Amino acid sequence: MDSLTVRVLDTDTVSQCKEKILEAFCKNLPFSQWPQVEDVDLEWFAFSSRGFILRDLDDTSIMEDGRKKLNTLSHYKVNDGASLAMSLKDQRDNTLGRVKDLDTDKYFHLVLPTEDILENKKSHRQSHRKKVLPEIYLTRLLSTKGTLQKFLDDLFRAVLSIREDRPPLAIKYFFDFLEEQAEKRGISDPDTLHIWKTNSLPLRFWVNILKNPEFVFDMEKSDHMDACLSVIAQAFIDACSISDMQLGKVRSCVQRGASLSTLYY
Repeated sequence: MDSLTVRVLDTDTVSQCKEKILEAFCKNLPFSQWPQVEDVDLEWFAFSSRGFILRDLDDTSIMEDGRKKLNTLSHYKVNDGASLAMSLKDQRDNTLGRVKDLDTDKYFHLVLPTEDILENKKSHRQSHRKKVLPEIYLTRLLSTKGTLQKFLDDLFRAVLSIREDRPPLAIKYFFDFLEEQAEKRGISDPDTLHIWKTNSLPLRFWVNILKNPEFVFDMEKSDHMDACLSVIAQAFIDACSISDMQLGKVRSCVQRGASLSTLYY
């Protein structure tokens, strides 16, 4: 039986803890081969060789204002360095979905939400963001940009670079067709032809792949990954655009991509 040390939080629900353990054990496997959180039991060996199964909801769950609080590791008092075992269930339990899909009218995670608290948090967050963004977020943004720059450059280069003596036949045929159609219809504006090519290949095909890598790779796309990929896809769209862009300090990737797209067409 394999064993690993997995870092989790006291505030993690049982399902969140399962997700982290599954990721640690299955990270080198295709995502389609991962067991689902609902298919496994998490067992805690607290005081004896007999295990205790941890669940998001059970008879010990706390009830507040008509809502059940999801059980966390802190709720079960799971100590640091505890021994836990994960095993496949004999029968799938469909009584509780994934934590992020739960009905918030019936369940809550850490703090019982109220309209006043949510409204106060929202206004505080908005005012705080205006103050913090210039000083802290820009520094973090530039640091992250430095880490990712090479990978983005390599991505844009792989998509938009071709050998002049051996262009992809399908793309060359299609672009030649667009140029013939422009010539037949007396369209001499190069911008129009550029837009045709951009709409037909980069925007219809490559942007879809960049935003949805799970179409090509056997992987899970999390919510935060989806947001990051949308930013990268937008940078790719900007690189293929002929309109003037108001670029800020983080602009080198888009500029290089624009040069590549011009050569590609």
